[in-house]
Amino acid sequence: VLLYCLGPNCLASEVEAYIDARRLGDDDEALHLAGAITGEAASTSPDQQGSDVVRAILHVGNQRVFSVLFWFALIGPLGAVLFRLSSRLGKLRQHSVSEFANIVQAVMAWLPARMLASAYALVGNFDGAVQAWKNRPHEPDLAIANYDALLNVGLGALRDARAEDEIAGIQMARD
Repeated sequence: VLLYCLGPNCLASEVEAYIDARRLGDDDEALHLAGAITGEAASTSPDQQGSDVVRAILHVGNQRVFSVLFWFALIGPLGAVLFRLSSRLGKLRQHSVSEFANIVQAVMAWLPARMLASAYALVGNFDGAVQAWKNRPHEPDLAIANYDALLNVGLGALRDARAEDEIAGIQMARD
């Protein structure tokens, strides 16, 4: 059940394939993989594409991995299935249940998102992460608040990191 809930695609292998495509100069494959990682059409500009991939890693890591593991550890297979099901149903735009599923998913992602943001702060630039947490905008929409917490704290934790190039920055976000 856990393996099924983690999904058919491994985020780490997708990121590694993206990095390999960028290193080899295969722009078409990098564009395709960036779209798979971000879940939307990727930018054709390599700099913007790399930035989008870093942002997606910080957020999607919670959606596809950490929250599923959190709920599996907390209440077992039912928790993992419920989180994954709410996430999948929320993506069905024409379905009448999608709005309710998005609310359930946002509520279930709230605590894991804060825990993962705290982990970003602990393993990265703590001062940058705390400053980013303090300066993030207040958002009444829970799903957007989860996204903002992960993104702002994650980028704050990556601040002042010694990345030689864009690929090294993506690797730091992945690790």
